[in-house]
Amino acid sequence: MTRVSASWSPCAALVVAIAIGHAACMQEASAQRRPAAARARQSPLAALLAPRAPEPALGSGPATAAAARTVARIEAIERNLRVASYRHDTRVDERAGRYEFDCSGLIAWVLARSAPLAHRETLQQASGGRPLAADYARAFLRVRPEQQRGAWTRVARVGDARPGDVLAWIKPRIVRSNNTGHVVFVVGAPRRSTRYEHAWLVPIADSSRYRHQDDSREGSDRTGLGRGTIMITEDPATGAPRAFGWFGELSPYVLDTQIAIGRPER
Repeated sequence: MTRVSASWSPCAALVVAIAIGHAACMQEASAQRRPAAARARQSPLAALLAPRAPEPALGSGPATAAAARTVARIEAIERNLRVASYRHDTRVDERAGRYEFDCSGLIAWVLARSAPLAHRETLQQASGGRPLAADYARAFLRVRPEQQRGAWTRVARVGDARPGDVLAWIKPRIVRSNNTGHVVFVVGAPRRSTRYEHAWLVPIADSSRYRHQDDSREGSDRTGLGRGTIMITEDPATGAPRAFGWFGELSPYVLDTQIAIGRPER
């Protein structure tokens, strides 16, 4: 995949910072550790303006009963998991602990059991036999921000996402892939990046061939279901999602595309 152009707006500085920071992350981390004497010379005003660790999010649990059931279903799969792999046809044998699907296959399988009306609505709007990543993104984008339409509510701001929400994006033109995009479950409250402006770190669960930051599949050759952290940048004015970084704060690039967050209501 190719790094986005430094002319990308409104987060061009973020793109450049990530591309450079990824190549020299150890030097950057070292530079951030100032000697004690230097810290002591800071003025009270400088101390007040210094970056702070993110505070715990308020209302960080699932926002609806359907979202809570979704999180519980994901956790049940993780407890029962014996065999997992990424594949484009869904093969699940719960008695054997086998869960094999792609990103949209995971979303559809879980929602069919945790939020059946939300699943049915997305299925009816799908362009093919089952909803794909782009189908979820387009379905959410049809709903006005912060409004409920049928069994879905569109979450307008990245920082308002909660566990059990579904986050989807349409494949950027720069990406060469037969996939239509990517879709994930949010499994934790987003927290602001302390390294990059207008960026959020979002804990997610997905089915993928590729790992994210802090990925549960790390250290194994397993593909399929796992948890990790991605980065989503926001529109500075509205807080709406604008771009994604696959590897969280370690991403060497962010890609601007259509991104939307949907909350299952029932």
